[in-house]
Formats: sequence, structure tokens, C-alpha cells
Amino acid sequence: MKNLGYLQADPTDFPSKDGLTAFQQSEHDAVQKYRRSLDQADRGLAGNWYERDYDDSDWKPLALSQAWYLHDAFAGPGVVWMRCKVEVPPLYQGHPAVLDLGTLVDSDQCYVDGQLVGETGYRYPPRLYPVGHLGAQMQITVRLRIDTDQGGGWTPGKRHCLRIVDMDQAQIDLDASGSWRCRRGLWAPPAPIEHYPTRMPAACFNAMVAPLAGLQMSGVLWYQGESNASRSSEGYGRKLIGLIQDWRRLFHRPDLPFIYVQLPNLKIEGQQWPRLRDEQRKALILDHTAMVVSCGLGEDNDLHPLNKKAVGERLAYAAQSIVYGADHPAMGPRISHAERREEGIVLHFAEAGSGLVANGPLKFDLVDSSSGGVPESLSGIIASSDMILIPLDSDRALGNPVFVRYAWAHSPRLPLAGEDGLPVSPFEVPLDQILPSR
Repeated sequence: MKNLGYLQADPTDFPSKDGLTAFQQSEHDAVQKYRRSLDQADRGLAGNWYERDYDDSDWKPLALSQAWYLHDAFAGPGVVWMRCKVEVPPLYQGHPAVLDLGTLVDSDQCYVDGQLVGETGYRYPPRLYPVGHLGAQMQITVRLRIDTDQGGGWTPGKRHCLRIVDMDQAQIDLDASGSWRCRRGLWAPPAPIEHYPTRMPAACFNAMVAPLAGLQMSGVLWYQGESNASRSSEGYGRKLIGLIQDWRRLFHRPDLPFIYVQLPNLKIEGQQWPRLRDEQRKALILDHTAMVVSCGLGEDNDLHPLNKKAVGERLAYAAQSIVYGADHPAMGPRISHAERREEGIVLHFAEAGSGLVANGPLKFDLVDSSSGGVPESLSGIIASSDMILIPLDSDRALGNPVFVRYAWAHSPRLPLAGEDGLPVSPFEVPLDQILPSR
């Protein structure tokens, strides 16, 4: 198997003038050739399916809530076309507008009245396409290219609307229009795989971090973990601790502040987000660290949520504390340990300030080996400024080991917080074991 040009030296793989190695260039060219072949074979482009007056009466009706890989039309690679005629209320006519199509998998071209108004080359960016001033009617046509055999389509749960720019909150709901139709322009094999140097071991570090060695740093803001949740959540905490310690060595700062973001809420199958979040929490054993809890700031259906500002504000709030000495906590209260008492299970929290706050019912899962490890949902109450009590009958027998979990879900609610409103992180804690403290 040919090496990728970074792990071993190979004269044929040295970067070309445009920054790509010969191996990368060949893969890049193969992908571009694939996309050109789709364009050439697409019946929709050949037949001008994007034109305003094209007759789509024989196309299949489509609800956008169904326009995903579970629908036959979106179940494999190729090109799918979608059209919708929108009647614009007189109140909105003459006003500038933006098409908000959420996100789509994988790439799209959007036409209004036969004119291309926007295109996006991959799945994650929000589709926000200006369409000028509105008339009485508009024809929207979306050409969607699906690259993988997993299928694609419109991201479920996203808002799909025509937003009126100069009228606050005014919009036309495209999901409820009821006039969407779709047709396959082409079925195709999956796109060729394209490797990226940033995904190779140590590539980002060698190119972007190592050259900064010796510079004076005030601190580090770090956001990563999504890719690990899909393959190797266990042990991530040790890796993150090792990274922090290595960067502190590199920059000659044993106390270099390191503030990182815990993964946000996301409903995604086949992933280990709850476990990865708890592994991220374990790096707080190191001094001069803080973890921004982002659950509740994300979107259940988007790996790249739009609300970046709130995450940035929490990072800045933490930096004010551990970098610049502000008199407030860097993050919400942290679980310290759990113990069994006569009245039940008591959870202890560190850095709770003047007290814990419950913004809703407090639910915890008890994972007991004696019951086969099946989680049992229990209620808790705030017992003091830094303790939660989960009542249990005094004669209730527990096995070994026993774990208590809080917010152990892909997209949990976080009702427990500190006095400043910063939420307590999701966690899993063993019963009657004193955890290491920093």
C-alpha cells in the first residue's frame, strides 16, 4: 500500500506548487473527475429542470420532513432534484428575502426562477441564499448531489423558510408549502475517497503547533472530540491529559491555562457521546484547567451548531477567571465523589460557590451490577450548598460496582447548575470511591 506522503519520505510525494502531494493531487483530481461525470450524465442539467416554467407535474410529491436517506429517492449516491412553487403574500411582496434551507447532505445548487442564487460544496454550512426582492410568486429548484452510499437529503428538524430581511420575525414556511416535488436526475456509484493531511497522525501538531514552540502564551482554548466519539471514547481522558502536559512542556509553562469545550448535545446513532463527555471531564484533575459545558447550546441535529457566540462567551468567562484572575468561578460545580449513607446516596460537588441550583427535576441513573447493569432512574434533591441526596431505603442492598450517572444521554437536559447559571457537567461517578482531586 502506498504511503500517504507524511509518515515516510518519498520524493514522488513532495508537495506540488499548489501545496498538494502527488498522492493527494491524484485523489483530488479523481474527485473532480467524478463530479464532472455526474454533471455530464445528469438528466436534470441536460433537460433544464431548473427553469421557471419547466413542467414538473409528473414528479413525485415530497414533504421535506421525509426528504432524507430513508426515502427511496435519497437512498444512494447521485443527483436528486426538488422543486417548489411559492405564493408570496402581498404583505411581503417587494421586500428583500433570504432562503434558509438548513443543511443538506452532501452538496447543492439552488435556483430561483431559473437563476442560480447559491451553492454549497459540502454538508455542514447553513444554506442562506439571498434572493432579492420578492414578487407575487417564485419557483425554487434545488439540485442535490449525494456522494456516499449511505444516502443523504435535507437535515431533519432544521428550519426551512423564506425569511423577510427587513421585517423582524417574518417568514414563509417552506415545510408547510405542500407543493414540493422531486425526481432523480441520476443514480451513480459513490464518490472516490479523498484523504486529507490534517487527519493523519501528528499532521496538525507538526504543521501548526510545533513551530510556535517557545512563544509566550496566555492560555489555550481547545475544542475537539467529535471524531473520537465515533471510534475510541474509552481512554480519551488520558489522551487529553497527555496533550495538555505536552503543550505545557513545549511552551515552558507548567501552569499554562487550558480551557476546553465538552461536546454539545447531538442525537446521533452509533456514537459514544455520553462516554466521551465523561472522559473529557476527567482532564479537570490537572490544575489551571476548565471545561466549558456546551450541552443546551447546540442543536440536536447538527454536528456544527450555529450558536458559536454562547460557546465563545463561556470560554471567555472561564479565561477571565483562570487566566486573568477575575473573582468568579471558571465553570459550573464539579462532581467530587458519591457515597452511600443510611438515608441514600449523597453526591458531593467541588467549587459549588454559594450553592447548587435546580432548574427543574433532578434525575439520576443508578447503574448497579446486581441488577445486570440496567440503569434505574431516581430523583435527587439539593441537601446542602454542595450536596445532592438521592433517597434510598436503608435496607436497600446494592451490588459492586455501582455507578451514578447524571445527564447520560446524547442530548440531555441540564437542570443542575451553580449560582451563576453555569451548568453541572454530565458525569458518571463510582459509589464509595474517592476520586482524585486536583
